[in-house]
Amino acid sequence: MFADGKIVRERLIARDEQSRRIVWGWLGNEVTHDNTSMQVFAEGEGRSRLVWIHDTLPDELGAWLAAAMDHLVPVFQQTLATEAKPT
Repeated sequence: MFADGKIVRERLIARDEQSRRIVWGWLGNEVTHDNTSMQVFAEGEGRSRLVWIHDTLPDELGAWLAAAMDHLVPVFQQTLATEAKPT
């Protein structure tokens, strides 16, 4: 479920734990093409970089998806900061 309440169905396309990459796609009449990937890269001691790519058609969904992705970034950051704290 997205922040605006929209619920979409997605399918897992690929998951590669060794390369820390996952790919999935949105299913539904709203899209003619959708492919999303996330991959984590080591950036040095205790640091990493998340690369999130989302390709979708029709182009009209781009603004809505960009806003949804922007909304999720702080959620990811907060979750990762919480997970990284020593217990």
